Amino acid sequence: MEESEQNYSSLFELSPLPMWVFDIRSLKFLDVNQAAIENYGYSREEFLSMSIGDIRPEEDLPLLLELLDQESIPRETVRQGMFRHIKKNGEMIKVDIQSNLIQYKGKPAKVIIANDMTERFNYIRAIEQQNEKLREIAFMQSHVVRAPLARIMGIASMLQNWETFADEREKLLEFLQIAANELDNVVKDISDKTGLAHEFKK
Repeated sequence: MEESEQNYSSLFELSPLPMWVFDIRSLKFLDVNQAAIENYGYSREEFLSMSIGDIRPEEDLPLLLELLDQESIPRETVRQGMFRHIKKNGEMIKVDIQSNLIQYKGKPAKVIIANDMTERFNYIRAIEQQNEKLREIAFMQSHVVRAPLARIMGIASMLQNWETFADEREKLLEFLQIAANELDNVVKDISDKTGLAHEFKK
């Protein structure tokens, strides 16, 4: 048993992911590892004076209490889910939680592993925003660009038969310039949406 406790202590302290143990009755932190201290910004003493509700947004507390009440029913001990936590500096992060029921110094407790997924969520959000831009660009290309381009192509075709449309030369050139300017504005809009305009100015 002593060797097992030493192994647990080593795994707990050396884990690169934040870990802590809390009392399932009082919700107080009973132990935290160094990764939790470094990632959340609280000292060990600060952690041990707090409860797990102190690192949650206030609006998430009812859900936390509801989940803890559900977990009081005997079932599979390992549980995981995505939750919001708050660091000491006020930064909000999204974490994937894995938990396991244990006995800690004679108290019913839970050991927690918290994996910060904030960067991955931000990456996914950036991809979704970029995809939305691409959809807008695709719409512009298939609808907005088509109109002035069709006029340019039509005028170019007419100008190939120069003798037939000789009397309309000035008017055709005027229409061609208008359509070209319209197409140029559309291209600028597309460049702005893709962030290319800034690159062109360099």
